[in-house]
Amino acid sequence: MPNYTKLFNSIVTSTIWTEDDKTRIVWITMLAIADQHGEVQASIPGLARVAGVSVEATENAINKFLSPDLYSRTPDDEGRRIEKIDGGWVLLNHAKYRAMASKEDSKSSNAKRQKRHRDKLARNATVTDSNACVTLSNATVTQERDIAEAEAEAEANTELVNTQSVKLSKTDMATKIYKLYPKKVGKDAAFKAIVSALGKISADELIEAVTAFAQISKGTDMQYIPNPATWFNQGRWADDRETWKPRTQGNAGARQPSTHATRSGHAETEQYEIPDL
Repeated sequence: MPNYTKLFNSIVTSTIWTEDDKTRIVWITMLAIADQHGEVQASIPGLARVAGVSVEATENAINKFLSPDLYSRTPDDEGRRIEKIDGGWVLLNHAKYRAMASKEDSKSSNAKRQKRHRDKLARNATVTDSNACVTLSNATVTQERDIAEAEAEAEANTELVNTQSVKLSKTDMATKIYKLYPKKVGKDAAFKAIVSALGKISADELIEAVTAFAQISKGTDMQYIPNPATWFNQGRWADDRETWKPRTQGNAGARQPSTHATRSGHAETEQYEIPDL
């Protein structure tokens, strides 16, 4: 599936637009070549070549993106735009804007469905000479009623998703979601990442995604499952779920996951079953 980053018109009122032309070009280039996790795999000379600016200008731009921004509209990470990773950088707000783009795409798709529904009703309206006025009138009423019902149902579904867990605090919800995640490490970092994610996606959508990921990962060696803080910070809930399938060692000697573990003592070796997560 091709990767893309939707460019929001709010960029022209952001602090990035107050920078020089070359800095803006480097930033838009990074948006364009980022993968679905917001990662830009490149060196400074390589990025400079793609952006069509000098190495020096690219290096200056990268230093600005790594630095705090007092006037940034996003207070997380002190307004920094990127973070160094192995092989390049990660766009810190990528998951937030990807979720916003998905929401806008969903609204657009819903509008198209409603238009198709209205067109279908218009095509199938039956009119005869004897009851033309009555039939047209009834068709109009029926069409308006069906459209109103379709819109009300769409609004109700959206409201249900957004309010189903409103009684739970973010901390309580983070506890619940952490328990669902198949790998239990780095609890403090995981909680912070989950709470941050709950500001970008509804709790019910996040629970559904984590549950699905846990099911796909079931029976997999834990070393192939990302730590929870990494998974939530990178917005992996929005990925194509085919990418959730864990990588394997790809050789005959790969260690297979076990449903039992052993604990050795001085006098005996005890076996105990690991419950399914």
